[in-house]
Order: sequence, then C-alpha cells, then structure tokens
Amino acid sequence: MKKYTQGKQILQPALTRFATHFIQLEEIIRQKQGLIEMFNSKEFKESKWGQQKSGPAYKAKKIVLGKDF
Repeated sequence: MKKYTQGKQILQPALTRFATHFIQLEEIIRQKQGLIEMFNSKEFKESKWGQQKSGPAYKAKKIVLGKDF
C-alpha cells in the first residue's frame, strides 16, 4: 500500500480515542486514488491477497473499486 500512497499509512484506531475514527476515514479518502491504483496493479492481482475470493482483502477491494466509493 505504501508504494501507491506515497509512503502514507492509514491510522489504526485505538479503542479509547473517539477522533481516531474520523482521522482514519479522512486519510482513506485522501488516499483514494492510490488505493484504487494498488488494487488494480498487476502486483496486487498476482499476490495471494489478490487471488482471494473472500476475506478482508477481498472486501476492501470491492469497497474501493465499487462505484459508491
């Protein structure tokens, strides 16, 4: 992911921090184009995560590449 988001990371929320969820969502939107490029890359498609038909990577890919994202 860092390759496609210019080294940026998406924050992982802490259970006790309310604002962390909003910061994380903001960063996902900010990195939208990089995430799309990552999921469409040959590198991802040939990886074990790109080959999966279920699980977290598959669900994330469907969300990011979906028309509503």
